[in-house]
Amino acid sequence: MQSRAALVLIALSCAGLCRASESGSPIEKVVHLLVDLQAKIKNDGANEKALYEKYSCWCTSMTSKKGKAIEEAKDELKKLGNKIQSLRSKVAKLSSEINDAAKDMVDSHADQQKATLAREKENAAFTATRAEMGQALQSLGQALKMLKMAPEFLQTTQALSTEAADTIRSAIDAIPEKALGSLPAPKLAQLQTIGTALADGKYSPAYGSLVNILEEMYKTFSSDLEKETSTEGKTNTNYEDLMNTKVK
Repeated sequence: MQSRAALVLIALSCAGLCRASESGSPIEKVVHLLVDLQAKIKNDGANEKALYEKYSCWCTSMTSKKGKAIEEAKDELKKLGNKIQSLRSKVAKLSSEINDAAKDMVDSHADQQKATLAREKENAAFTATRAEMGQALQSLGQALKMLKMAPEFLQTTQALSTEAADTIRSAIDAIPEKALGSLPAPKLAQLQTIGTALADGKYSPAYGSLVNILEEMYKTFSSDLEKETSTEGKTNTNYEDLMNTKVK
């Protein structure tokens, strides 16, 4: 661009020397146009150079910024990739835990049903035992009361009244088979003998030992019922605790 301008200047100089006398001529006008064009070209060149330098600076700056942003993005992508892998592992672990928890829930529900069924059977057995022992205690108490109210029957061979015989026989009949089975053989034989004699309306002073037998059984039943009630309470508490644990 500068060489071209130099050639233009040389041409203009030669033209000016050759035609100095032709002031205001068409050639002079062309020379002026060329000079103006040269000035404009120089000015445009300067503007373009400034624009180029500005754009070059911007490109350099943006290249640096974009390069840094790309490197940061690469680092971020790497971090995100690692996090994704970590979360995948966590998802797999949690999925396994969910499956295990679901299985535990099914097993827990089955255990609850099994425990509830067992508890219902235990409670039913306790209720039956309590009713049986309660009836036996009531009958024994009435029989002992009857015998202690009529001590003369223990000293004579006088026959017991029908009411007394029925009361004592009812007390003997109310004794649970389990309790009878736990009696020593001599006492069981004596009790059976007394029951048979009472059924026949007979009585012997030797039967006075009946009071001792009935009193001993009354104490035993009272103690057993207390133990059964305590055991039932503890068993029910354990059942409730188990249910709470299973529900949680």
